[in-house]
Amino acid sequence: MKFGACCSADIERVKILKQFGYDYAEGGCGAITSLSDDDFEKYYTEFVKIGLPMPVANGFFPSEIKLAGQQSDKDLIKDYLKRFFRRADFLGIEKVIFGSGGARNIPDSMSINDGIGEIVWDLKNIICPMATEHNITVVIEPLRKEECNIFNTVRESVDIIEEAGIENLKVLADVYHMVCMNEPIDSIKNLSGILVHAHTSNPVGGNTRRVYPKQNDGFNQKGFINNLIYTGVETCSVEAGTDNFYEDAKNALPVLKAALE
Repeated sequence: MKFGACCSADIERVKILKQFGYDYAEGGCGAITSLSDDDFEKYYTEFVKIGLPMPVANGFFPSEIKLAGQQSDKDLIKDYLKRFFRRADFLGIEKVIFGSGGARNIPDSMSINDGIGEIVWDLKNIICPMATEHNITVVIEPLRKEECNIFNTVRESVDIIEEAGIENLKVLADVYHMVCMNEPIDSIKNLSGILVHAHTSNPVGGNTRRVYPKQNDGFNQKGFINNLIYTGVETCSVEAGTDNFYEDAKNALPVLKAALE
């Protein structure tokens, strides 16, 4: 199991992860794509110097890009993806995490079934084919209902994906969203081959907040990580709020490594 942490397009956080011995950094698709060409060049130059891989990036679509409903502009989606994938090639990104609640939320003007149908169409005809050209796998991140009205559980996401039959479309397990949705942690055990990445945290406060793991914080990381290993998941990133990334990243990694023992 390799451990990373989400760091958007913050190069200082990538440096911190390298310093403390993380295996990789998880970038932010929208944040990286929104950089000007000059700023991306500077970012990439520093990234190469640091030498920490970025095989994963989350936040696939910014909220202003809509994937379903009357506001969905397929040409805009294609243009955004072309820009992102060009940069993803430089950074070595292999998996993009499709959380993006604001982009995939189904508007009130259409039914949930019609909305799912349109997003599945987008995935099958635009998003996944373009990702395949760049050897990138698209990974659905189930989000709690407060953030999005579809793909709310791992099980729901797997069912939709399997019905759609899209080869390079997989699923992520995020312990925070699973806890918020009352989804049993051990329910991921039977998802070998379709579950390919994970996000962890200490999901304190239920639907209100999640924080970085630390020793004796009352949450059983070992239980979650053991289920990931059983399923064959090889990468797990910390995704949580932080007021002090340096200290939180420093304290979290020993907890995650101890969970492997």
